[in-house]
Amino acid sequence: MKRLLLVALSLSLLLSAAFGQLNFVSTQFHPATEREYFEGSLLPSFTKLTNVKVQFLPLTYEEASTRIRAEQSANRVSIGLFAELQGGMELMASGGLLKDISGVTFNDRTFISTFEKFAQGYGIKQFVPWLQATFVMVVNKKAFDYLPKGLT
Repeated sequence: MKRLLLVALSLSLLLSAAFGQLNFVSTQFHPATEREYFEGSLLPSFTKLTNVKVQFLPLTYEEASTRIRAEQSANRVSIGLFAELQGGMELMASGGLLKDISGVTFNDRTFISTFEKFAQGYGIKQFVPWLQATFVMVVNKKAFDYLPKGLT
């Protein structure tokens, strides 16, 4: 995960290198332990590697979308990187709020082609698939007795 985060932050480094600071809005890394690791380990590593200070702005989707819309309306965008779940990215892209990043490549990195396909929508490459969620479901075997015929 640390490596993927550094890749994502490197992407936004291209956008913010001239300013020396990167404003990173995220709906992720909010739980205390995640945020502590993120701010205490990952961000300092990135700053040491790139000499770019990251201002981490943990916001809800509603707060983030409101801020992004306001910044774009005012033509004063200060957010260099936005981390969100795919569904949120899709909503942002449908509103024309995301920049096409098709031209951004990482010569030393590869991404799973299926994830790359999901990053496309509304005629643009919306995001870099740098995180993935894993869902686990546990079912009592006795529950299968109650499923309709044909389902397993």
